[in-house]
Amino acid sequence: MKKKMAIIYLCLLAGCLLMGIMIAGVFRQYPYIKPIIPRGVTGEEKEEAIRIALSNESVKEKIEGLEYEVRDVIAFEKWMTGEKLDTDDVYIHINGTPICYIATVNLTERRVIAIRQSICGPEDNKRIKEVVEIALNDSRVKEKIRGKVEGKD
Repeated sequence: MKKKMAIIYLCLLAGCLLMGIMIAGVFRQYPYIKPIIPRGVTGEEKEEAIRIALSNESVKEKIEGLEYEVRDVIAFEKWMTGEKLDTDDVYIHINGTPICYIATVNLTERRVIAIRQSICGPEDNKRIKEVVEIALNDSRVKEKIRGKVEGKD
């Protein structure tokens, strides 16, 4: 009976070690995975991002002949460092549909680097931005974030 239990414990230990090695491999392979949060966009950044997005041939093909509205421009920063990312997401809503095209614009290179299609309601992007701002201004959330940054839990 003791031998069976010892074998079971060794198998569990080996399984845990294997899982740890696999997880470590994922993070070593993708070291750029960092949490990002929305940040404010200046008027100049917003205008430039919209201009770049709407002049892109692929974006033009997707919205050609359709009524659309540029709903929002959202930029991001790294959560831990506050470092601004070079990209802005331009949300282009196709009027009368729930379809949004999100053009990710690299402001440094002045080009569209990705286009995604999404479902968005009339005010979804503005609501998300408002909710994030409210959460980040809440003292309880600030305390939790401060604890994570300082290594407390």
